[in-house]
Amino acid sequence: MGFICFNGELLPAGQPVIAAANPGFRYGEGLFETMKMLQGNILHFSLHCQRLQQGLSLLGMSPLAADNNAIAGQVKLLAQKNECLKMARIRWTVFRQEDGTAGYVLEAFALESEAFRWQERGWRLGLYAENTKATGPLANLKSANYLVYRLATAAAAQQGADECIVLNAHGHVCDGSRTNIFILKDGLLQTPPLTSGCVAGVMRRHVLQFCSANNIPFAEKDLLPNDLLAADEMFLTNAIQGIRWVSHFKGKKYGNAFTKSLYEQLLAAEYQKAF
Repeated sequence: MGFICFNGELLPAGQPVIAAANPGFRYGEGLFETMKMLQGNILHFSLHCQRLQQGLSLLGMSPLAADNNAIAGQVKLLAQKNECLKMARIRWTVFRQEDGTAGYVLEAFALESEAFRWQERGWRLGLYAENTKATGPLANLKSANYLVYRLATAAAAQQGADECIVLNAHGHVCDGSRTNIFILKDGLLQTPPLTSGCVAGVMRRHVLQFCSANNIPFAEKDLLPNDLLAADEMFLTNAIQGIRWVSHFKGKKYGNAFTKSLYEQLLAAEYQKAF
């Protein structure tokens, strides 16, 4: 069954911890971070903390009683207890409690080593158009209000795809059900801007910072589905997958030369240090 950490206390994973009157449960007043642990270290932890703090401020929620160093220590203890300290997926959920303060739950699950290697099999990308996502600052949060993305995930399975694109109310590409989207066209890397309504992904931010520091041309611009079809390459990012290249979308087949090179520069060396 394993264990969770609820407000700093280790508990059996099956033990109830949320009351029916909890605002996070009733109204979706919550945020979450999905993080990757390697050899006891949380990758890009500072970026996850920054995004979470920005979200708490936007929602008018008080800071956690535990500081970031305390959370990191609790994550490590939890991963050790769940026997996944070497490689783990960590979920950090923060929610408004009945008394108005912020509570949290930490979960730790084992990851296979494949999550830290380049994947030769590209992903097949579908399109979810039945429901769209609003734009605005709330749209950039990794929030507990996850319905559109849950439906897009189900649509991907129905379409035989690995991931589905979500559109915003203007018909522009927003992001994937669990990823941010990048395309390469004529040597220019492009990704939807935060104003498109996409989640402000940690790996998205990491990629853009790397491109800026290494003079790799990029632009944040609104994209239509047809822009994806015109692209030379396309890849998806999130904290767990890192970078996954797209091999097919609507009958279009893509290459991966640039994407693989970017992966090797950005992630391979970081991962290899621990193996």
